[in-house]
Parts: sequence; C-alpha cells; structure tokens
Amino acid sequence: MAEPSSGPDEQLGREWDRRTFLKRTAQASVVLGSVAGVSAIIQACSPAASPSAPSAAASAAASVAALGPVDFWTYRQPDVDLFDTIIGETEGPDLNPTIAPATEFDAKVLTSMQGDQGPDLFRGRAGLGFYRPYADAGQLLALNDLVPDLQTNFPASALDATSVDGKIYAVPANIDVTQFIFNKKVVGDMGGPDGPATWQDLIAFGQDFSKSGMPFIVLATKDAWPLQFIVAGIAATDLPDSYVADLLDGKAKFSDPPFVGVLQKLKDLTALAQPGFEAGTYDDLMASIAGGTAAGTMFGAWVPGDLRKTNPDLELYQFLSPPDQSGGKRQAAFFYDGTWAVNAKAKNLDGAVALARLSATPRFGQLMTDQQGIIAAMGINTNPTVSDPSLARTQELAQSLVPKTWWQFSAFDAGNPSINSLLPPAAQAVVTGQLTPQAAADHIQKGLATWYKFS
Repeated sequence: MAEPSSGPDEQLGREWDRRTFLKRTAQASVVLGSVAGVSAIIQACSPAASPSAPSAAASAAASVAALGPVDFWTYRQPDVDLFDTIIGETEGPDLNPTIAPATEFDAKVLTSMQGDQGPDLFRGRAGLGFYRPYADAGQLLALNDLVPDLQTNFPASALDATSVDGKIYAVPANIDVTQFIFNKKVVGDMGGPDGPATWQDLIAFGQDFSKSGMPFIVLATKDAWPLQFIVAGIAATDLPDSYVADLLDGKAKFSDPPFVGVLQKLKDLTALAQPGFEAGTYDDLMASIAGGTAAGTMFGAWVPGDLRKTNPDLELYQFLSPPDQSGGKRQAAFFYDGTWAVNAKAKNLDGAVALARLSATPRFGQLMTDQQGIIAAMGINTNPTVSDPSLARTQELAQSLVPKTWWQFSAFDAGNPSINSLLPPAAQAVVTGQLTPQAAADHIQKGLATWYKFS
C-alpha cells in the first residue's frame, strides 16, 4: 500500500482517545442470498423511513441477530459507539470491537489480512493507494451489488475514493473540509461572513491585528503535519482547476509557478505567527485559539468542534482562503477521512455485509453527525440535518469543493514517496527557512517523479 496517512490520522486518533481505533472465500451469489433477510432493516433506515422511528426494523431483527457477532476493528471509540447505536435500533448483528492505537492500526490490519486473520469489518482509509493492494490480493469484498444505497446516497467522488477498477470496496464514512478558523470574539468582523475579500486584505488585516501583540496565525510547526492543511487550503482557491487536472495527467509539475506561489503564501504567514512558532505543537494551537490568546489558523473540519468542546462559549469565524482578486472564486480542499470495508474472507461475512448496508443509510449518516460532530460523506440529497453552527458552516463551505484533488488520498498518494509523506516536511522546511518555496516544490516534484509519470 502507499505511504499511510499517518500525520493527521495519528493526531485524530490521539484526540479521540482522549475523549473516550483472513477462511471463507466470498461468492457474490451466496452473499446476495444470505443478506436478503435484512431487507426490512435496510428499508427502515432508507430515505423514505423516519430516522427517529427505527422500531420498524424490529420484525427482521431475529434473522440478523442470528448471524452472530461481527469482528470490527477501528482506532476510534466513537466508531464503536456509532455501530452500537445502529445495532441497538435494529437489534443485531452484535459487534465484537477491537480498538487499536491509530499509530499502529494500518500495519495491524495489513498484517492480519495477509495472514487471513483480519476482522470481518474495519475502518479503512481512502484512495487508490490504500485499496489497490487489498483489491489485487482479493482480500476485500466488492460492494457494488451488495450495498445498493451506495449509488443513491453517495457522490461519485466519494465512491471513487474507495474504488479500484470500477469496484467499490468500502462505504465512505466522512469528509474533511479545510478552512480558516478564527476566534470571532478576538478578531471581530474581517469583511463579512466570507472573511477578507482578497488574500492581500487578509494579510493587511493580520498585520494590523498583530500590532496588538497577539498572534494572528498559529502555526503548529514542530508537528509538521498540520502545515499541509494550510497549503491545501490556500491551493484550493489559488490553483486553477485546469492546472490541477494537468498535474493529475502528468502534464504539469509541482515545481511550476502556481504551486510555488502557494508555498510562498504559506511562508508569508510566518510574519503573522506566534513567537517561537518553530516549536509550536497541535496542542498549543488548540489551547491558544480556544483560550483567546491567538486569533486563528487554517485546519480541518473536526477542529471547530474540538475547540468548542474546550470552550463551549466560543464563537468561530470560518471561511475559505480568499482569492487574489476581489470576487474571485473560492474553493475548498477536502479528503474523505474514513470508510467501512468488508473482509472477503470474513468469518461472519453475512453479518459484516449487513452492517455495511446499514452504514450506507441516511440514518447512519445522521447518527454519525449527531454523535461524532463530523460531516457524513453523503450526497446533498441525503446529507444529515446539522444543528451545530460550526458544523453547519462547514457543510456550507463544502458546497464549494474543488472538482479534483491532488492532496491526501489522491492519485499522488498511490505510490512511495507519496504526496502525504512529502508535503508536510517540505512545508515545515519552508516556514523554518530551511528551503525556499521553489526548492521545496522541486523536492516534492522529484520525489513523486520517481514513480508517477510526468511528461
């Protein structure tokens, strides 16, 4: 598999832990027949059913419960709670969970699957680089025909993130959207709900704000991985769609001026950062913004919820990176941050498929949003209802996603070294002055060119 997305996921796993992570060969015809008995449960959780009335599924519960416990592996306790809830509403099948440390999880799953000792169902990553090795080895069950709600409830981009050669190997879980996040009480109005009209306005505001002695931007430079969120967030607005398409086709390079310009903007933010930002950590970032001793930063969709858990009275100002010209198009960087995959050699294949089908329903997406405070990867017609103001704002920003992504879990993550292993240290070198933006871009391009075909 490709270089694992260890940076943000390791931190995410750690954050979740603080708040509470192969013998039978599958035959599609057998599975289709054996899971037919759970159709009433699926119907009870379908768009036509009321999410608040799961009792309609009780009549089919006995047949599902008889499937026996499903071995489920994850690196997050909230995932276990999520499945326990949907299982409680349908009375089966039971869950036999294993929670492994996020830093060990990918290796644990890979090793166990290779030895035919893997779980029945597990939380996967996203992207071709993750799924290709499993698919080529016949270790995952293709879900195209087994989970009919996939085609109905998820956008094509989400399904592409879990597919290999047209076969869908997992149910998408949630989506992460990168955004500027500021403590509104600290910064006040920066130009309306969408923030400053231009990048130059943002920098000018930050320069004036910094005269107060308070940092405008918090950089978690010591950890390195948070910096890639800033790069991706700026790039979403700055990189022309045609340039990204050419990157993916190998016709453009990361060493070209558009991407170098993005890294230069990252460098420009250091003049507005906290003293000693070179040693700044993720925990420092969270504490300073929540505590009102710094203005904000750019990060992923889970951060607003975590900040408001630390400070329930916190009012946040969330917006996408502004363009160079007033009125220019703003776009959001994103990646699909989790999936539910079925082991093709699962001991309880029928039970695992039953849970996979439930995980593709609007009811499950609503539970995910309600319990975990994240955005389900479902399409606009089946998106959960969101009441939390920060999450609702993220969902609004998600309507401006870039059409193609070069970032995490993209085609550039399918080989070694991957974009996810090259970008964080390159960005770290830029902000610490060890590399110029051009040199950092050259380094990324050189690493990818060892395996990705560029013209």
